[in-house]
Amino acid sequence: GFCARSSYGFTIAIDATPGRSYRQMIYHEYVHQFLFQRAPGLPIWLHEGLAEYFSTLTLDEGRARIGFAPQSHVDWLLTNEVPPAYTLITATAEMVYTSEIERAGPFYAGSWLLAHYLLHDEGAGPLSVQGLLELRSSDKPYDRSLLEALGASRKELTDRLTAYGRKKSFAFVTAPLEQFTPPTSEDHEPANRADLLTRLGELLAFVHDDQAAAAVHFRAALALEADRVPAVIGLSYAYELLGQQAEATEWFSRAVKRTPEDATVHLKRADSLVIAFQRANPGKTLLGEQIDPQLARAREAAQRAIAVSYTHLRAHETR
Repeated sequence: GFCARSSYGFTIAIDATPGRSYRQMIYHEYVHQFLFQRAPGLPIWLHEGLAEYFSTLTLDEGRARIGFAPQSHVDWLLTNEVPPAYTLITATAEMVYTSEIERAGPFYAGSWLLAHYLLHDEGAGPLSVQGLLELRSSDKPYDRSLLEALGASRKELTDRLTAYGRKKSFAFVTAPLEQFTPPTSEDHEPANRADLLTRLGELLAFVHDDQAAAAVHFRAALALEADRVPAVIGLSYAYELLGQQAEATEWFSRAVKRTPEDATVHLKRADSLVIAFQRANPGKTLLGEQIDPQLARAREAAQRAIAVSYTHLRAHETR
């Protein structure tokens, strides 16, 4: 699974193949979304370490169990050396997400172990999740802040983590849940096929920038539900970036006719026009005495999005 950001929000995608347990993947990706929103700029090891730490959350009989060790990581640690701590805390997203699976496996296990150590071991304080988030600093790297908080050198942290990885069992936390009612299948409606096709199209268009594939999904959704506005404006966006300007304009007009007061429709139109202009004119400034007609249309769409949003905000304030 993965969690990705775009200009229009977050997308969580998981492998929901029948027969697979995907609850752990959902919790993992929701932690990523929370951290992206509430604590931007965290190092990749902390993102993945906390996501793994909370992925095994269970809710049962009014209590939550948090931090239970993922069996896959425990099994890996039984037969492998713990990665050096400083290798973990200085890793970048590019190093991790472009690595081969043989390298990614140790990173996830090591990141979980380091997060668990920091949150549970007396030698680390232990620190709290809030304490880990507050180590972010504008004037020093996170790894330096962490080592200073622990009063440890790189080697000392590696030695501590290696010893911690040899444990035969790992602690977890249980906490009462007051007035908690677990959601049931009656609390939500399953997505229909047109909705799924639209969401896949949005993932392809706004996250992966595969406009041709996105257009295929949007058209398939509209074949099932011709009035599905997110698919209509998504198709306009994809066509604009594919260089099919006439089709893009036509589908944008259809979207506006269906929901003229939807700011997102106008914003996506503005974005597609600006991105298409930048790709067709690399290095050309967007500003100048004579504004390009394409950028003028983008500005008009953006202004309309702002006007619609302001109108809705004022209406809400006067209620």
